[in-house]
Amino acid sequence: MDAAEASYRRALALQPDFAEAHNNLGLVLQGQGRREEALAAYGQALALKPDYAAAHDNKGNALLELGRPAEALASYDRALALAPHSAEAHDNRGLALGELGRFDEANAAIETAIRLAPRRARFYYDLTQSLRLTAESAHLQAMRELAHDLPSLDADEQVFLHFALSQAFSDSGDRPAALDHLLAGNALKRRQIAYDEAEALAALKRVQQTFSRDLMLSKADSGDFSSAPIFIVGMPRSGSTLIEQILASHPKVFGAGEINAFGAALTEILGPAGFPEAVATQSGEKLRRLARIMSGASGRWRRPHCASPTRCSTISAMSA
Repeated sequence: MDAAEASYRRALALQPDFAEAHNNLGLVLQGQGRREEALAAYGQALALKPDYAAAHDNKGNALLELGRPAEALASYDRALALAPHSAEAHDNRGLALGELGRFDEANAAIETAIRLAPRRARFYYDLTQSLRLTAESAHLQAMRELAHDLPSLDADEQVFLHFALSQAFSDSGDRPAALDHLLAGNALKRRQIAYDEAEALAALKRVQQTFSRDLMLSKADSGDFSSAPIFIVGMPRSGSTLIEQILASHPKVFGAGEINAFGAALTEILGPAGFPEAVATQSGEKLRRLARIMSGASGRWRRPHCASPTRCSTISAMSA
């Protein structure tokens, strides 16, 4: 990522009006969690090339990750006005609509993405996060057929297909098949995760040491007075899922499950290596900004990481 950023900045030093380089720099910055900077890069690309559909789409992704779904939707609509057959933009538009609580429209947008790109497993995964599929569903049948050609998919798409099938089989009542795909998807995902137990335990210790009683009291007035979101914190098997289900039975509460919105917001405010020590030195305004990002993020839809060019729009010469 650092090398890619340096290359794009060098390109822009040589040719400041290179719109595609601004867009691709935005992708790198977004992949590093620097969403505000990414947003500025996309803005530069669009100032130079207003009809740049991919930059509008990527700008929407950055806005959505910043908890600004209404603005993201406007960006996706602009992208689709320029490139109406962009499956990525339709899927992203569906995610934004979901954030806004417009679930029927969201499902319709994602289904449009599937019609345009029926071999994109990520789109099926996004659909299964909001729509319960039956055993007779055409989408489930399409996923089963795609699974027969699993080696033709890249690693990320294989993971998404297994997780989508797991959810679909669970919804349709075939629990053994759901478990098989969940195990297979987790096994593939595990290969992509570098885990160092000593490092993880040290990080937990640093959190414990940083968030002292004195620090919490000193930052007590730095929050946001929104009633959303509701955080449920507990150790595994302590009943946190049950509490979520009880609260979600209220018509004004939606159970979002385990999401990464808070971690993404921390990276945005503190930088990729700022947590936890940097919290102690942040101004009240920065912490209030963090709280506002979380208040604006419903967490209903999991956003992708734009480090993967298979997920984010770019120019063809730069895509993987």
